[in-house]
Amino acid sequence: MKSKRSQSPALAHVMHVSHNAPRQSHRRFNNALYSALRNSVRSGMRFDENDIQYLSAHARMHYWLCYEEGTYALACGGESGSYNLSAAIAFEKYFGRVPWLWAEKTKTPERLAIGSQFTWQGHLVSVTSFNDGKKSLIACTVQHEEQTVSGRRFRITHDELMAKRKEYDDLRSVFEKRISAARELLQLDEIQIAIGASGTTSDVWRHFDLDILRDLIKRKHDAISRTMDDKDFVAFEANRQAAIENNLDRWIAGEDIRQHFSTIRIRINGQRLEVSNGNSVALAAARKALSFAAKFRKKAWKAQHGRGTKVENFEFKEIHPTNGVTIGCTVFPWSEIERFKTLLSK
Repeated sequence: MKSKRSQSPALAHVMHVSHNAPRQSHRRFNNALYSALRNSVRSGMRFDENDIQYLSAHARMHYWLCYEEGTYALACGGESGSYNLSAAIAFEKYFGRVPWLWAEKTKTPERLAIGSQFTWQGHLVSVTSFNDGKKSLIACTVQHEEQTVSGRRFRITHDELMAKRKEYDDLRSVFEKRISAARELLQLDEIQIAIGASGTTSDVWRHFDLDILRDLIKRKHDAISRTMDDKDFVAFEANRQAAIENNLDRWIAGEDIRQHFSTIRIRINGQRLEVSNGNSVALAAARKALSFAAKFRKKAWKAQHGRGTKVENFEFKEIHPTNGVTIGCTVFPWSEIERFKTLLSK
């Protein structure tokens, strides 16, 4: 048995409860151990990589840890938990699991666990199980209230997931290099069109990839424009803006204009709501978001502690009485939200 000196803070906490809690009631005692472990995870206490194996062998963990995957999800930041890397590693050692690292919301990857949602082959899916021996997981499409079609089930290997993540990263890297090498504003316009032609967030992009590229283009645009003659810059911008507005009108009308726009407009395409900046969500999810926005339009609403209501994998950030609705990094003006209501009524 480990000496107290060699125990991690997390293991010492759980074992302290094991040694000192009264045992008049097995249910009360087991609940205390379960709570101690989850509190260790949630509070960010350090775990050693062999701690979960030790608890399984020496503290009869199989009696009181009702659902190991749930506590692992907590360590990975699920169930409103805080990311505890050392706890996640300890559970992975216990499971014999490779870490499933996936970047969905930001460039920094997160660990997938039961209940984690991510985009796969254009579908929003949720992890339902792992097969650690075969290094695979099962993920099923997330169903919305208005959907009548049956869900899809995907078996994804670890190699497939890592290859797809690399594919996303490599595509963004190609355009990052092109933006960096651009020397004229016309080149930046051509790059923007090429980004749009590559696809939307439902197939080849994650939404944060587009946010990163838009920011790079804006900074490069500002840097190039500072070197131009004022007259030439004004003329170029006037022609450019006219072309953008024409293409945006054609996109709204339903044409296959593969360009991402900074002006936020929406359109319905089949069972999806598409946004002019390249993002898209299922129409059923957009309907629910519309109801939520309408509920708080007059009194306003803001996400607490960085966590808001979700629209698929986008977070509701703010509902402002005049400025509009912020979902993810996109601000929808109320005029466009009203137009969405009109489109739904047709």
